[in-house]
Amino acid sequence: MCIAIFKPRKTRPDWKAYQAAYNSNPDGWGFAAAKDGKLIVRKGVSSFNNFKRKFYEYRHCPAVVHFRIRTSGEI
Repeated sequence: MCIAIFKPRKTRPDWKAYQAAYNSNPDGWGFAAAKDGKLIVRKGVSSFNNFKRKFYEYRHCPAVVHFRIRTSGEI
């Protein structure tokens, strides 16, 4: 089962929790962040460090972070 994490606005990302979630669900990641009245969506199947690099710009925004584990279909 995938993991979805809600991060409220102006709270710091819990990088250790995100890393643990990625380690348990390493088949993809994604996030949706609200910034300047827009919804920013990013996703990938790359490393945790790449996720962290992409998410860092939105670290102060409200966001939903998702880590995927393959249960069926393509990765």
